[in-house]
Amino acid sequence: MITVHVENIEPTIEEISLIHPTIDKDQLRKALVDFTESLKVHLEARATLDALFQLAASKATIH
Repeated sequence: MITVHVENIEPTIEEISLIHPTIDKDQLRKALVDFTESLKVHLEARATLDALFQLAASKATIH
């Protein structure tokens, strides 16, 4: 299994290049940066939705 290091992708690039020595590291770096940025946006959006649901739940009145 390969672990993607979100804050520092260089170890991930090195790990993948050991498995696939002919891989283009620049293209891999770009793909990993795009992936991690997309993941960060997704996680931030999820955290925002969770916070909104918690706020709505705390404001809900029970009849």
